[in-house]
Amino acid sequence: MHTISLPSMLMIGGSGRNVGKTTLICAIIRKFAHSTPIIGLKVTCIRPNEEDFHGNHEQALPKNFRIFEETNTRSTKDTARMLNAGAQRVYFIQSTQQQMSLAIDAFFKIVNQHSTIICETRSLRSLIKPGVFILISDQTDMILKAKATEFESFADIHLHFDAQHHTMELQANLIDLYEGKWQLSGDK
Repeated sequence: MHTISLPSMLMIGGSGRNVGKTTLICAIIRKFAHSTPIIGLKVTCIRPNEEDFHGNHEQALPKNFRIFEETNTRSTKDTARMLNAGAQRVYFIQSTQQQMSLAIDAFFKIVNQHSTIICETRSLRSLIKPGVFILISDQTDMILKAKATEFESFADIHLHFDAQHHTMELQANLIDLYEGKWQLSGDK
């Protein structure tokens, strides 16, 4: 499978739910949105019997994937949090793994692929090589979710979430945006 290089995309994935992915994304959006229009993107890979975990977004597109633009700033969904943090636009893609390539192709017909994008997913890492890929795991759960371990070798940074100290916002300082490309701080 061919991997697309997109240095204008920052990708943040996790070992599971509630490890601080959206918190970090929102901190990074707040850090850069004043100077650069940022597109937020959340991508979930739907596996059998997981539909209830990923929320209900309406607006179906082709079979086996959906793309939804978040416009409701009063929602408690992660996509609304990105919008409230300052993202210019925010999208949610829900897809089976088999249709992920078609789903991302459809997304890039809506949004220019060279836009500055912050993406919450690990599912796209096999299709896209972002400027920076951050993997977050819960430090109290030292056993990474089985699917997450295959992404460890792709991570530019592996962060450990600490629920007691809520320090994920501070990690935004690890990231820079230079000439439209995401990079680790100090990598110019």
